[in-house]
Amino acid sequence: MGSQKGVLIATQPQPKTYFDEALASLRAGESADAASVCKQALEQFPRDANLLCLAARAALAMGNYQEARQILEGVTRTHPDFAVAHDVSGDLLFAEGYAGTAIKAYEQALRLDPTRAEALTKMAKARQLIAEAQKPGDAVKKESSGGRQMAFAYEIQSAEQLSKDGDVKGAEDI
Repeated sequence: MGSQKGVLIATQPQPKTYFDEALASLRAGESADAASVCKQALEQFPRDANLLCLAARAALAMGNYQEARQILEGVTRTHPDFAVAHDVSGDLLFAEGYAGTAIKAYEQALRLDPTRAEALTKMAKARQLIAEAQKPGDAVKKESSGGRQMAFAYEIQSAEQLSKDGDVKGAEDI
């Protein structure tokens, strides 16, 4: 009976199997397929942070910002030290036009994982957009209550981090 159980376990997909399939779909531009694979995987592994972040990326790629935001808010709440969640949150904020707050999300991702070169590249792109904007807020901010809430949450988080690091003036400026 032990060998049968081993065979059964070996044939059941693991989170990485789902992740790899969803990632391949997303990279091929098949966001709906990626979202479907993530949904199926999350039924078995509902707390897997990598699958949740990939589901958020798929939702973001399809323009489902509210769905992506809901997923990311849950992931950052349950896995606050997971750099990928903050990186993807930065992508969402940037897509919604909150380049300044996206930078804060990318900074948080880099604080948690300094090797995330993608976050550094995206942060530079967001800074460039801000620098090119003719007026403050021009091309960097759109109206969206969910986006504003997420942006506000990152501002609070940044202020708390600065205060913790002893930069009270920086925290007050936020």
